[in-house]
Amino acid sequence: MTNFLFLQNSVGSGAVAAGGILPLGNEVTSSRRCGCGRALVPTTTGNNVVNVYQNGVYTFLFNGSLVATAAGVITVNAVVNGVVVASSSQTAGAAGDTVNITLPYTLRVFRCPSGQYPTQVQYTVTGGALTNATSSLTAIQIA
Repeated sequence: MTNFLFLQNSVGSGAVAAGGILPLGNEVTSSRRCGCGRALVPTTTGNNVVNVYQNGVYTFLFNGSLVATAAGVITVNAVVNGVVVASSSQTAGAAGDTVNITLPYTLRVFRCPSGQYPTQVQYTVTGGALTNATSSLTAIQIA
C-alpha cells in the first residue's frame, strides 16, 4: 500500500561542477499521505538533501535533463548517508549536448527509534561538469 507520494522539481539550476550535488529545488509540487496514516517527512534543505524520518521502504525516481560542458560520460549518483548506492550514465557527444538520465532506486529505512535521525538522500554528478540541470524527483513510500 502506498503511504506517501512526494514530487519535487528543479528548473534551470545553472552550472554544476563535476563531483557536485545536483539541485533538487525548493518547491514540492505535490505531497500527500495515503493509506493507514503513517507519516513520512521528506524535506529538502538548503544543501539539496531529502531527509526521510519515517521507517519504511521507498522508491525514489530521479529524472534529469543535463547540459554537458564538454563531450564525455555524465553520471548521476544516488547518495544515501554519504555512500553512492546507485548510478546511471549517458554520453554527451559535444559541449552543450543535453543528456537525459533516469535513476530509480529503492531505499529501505530502518532506524531505532524511528524519526530520531534522518536518512539523507542526495544526487551528485560525476564524469563532467554541467552548464545547466533541470530535474524532477519522485519518492513513493511502498511499505
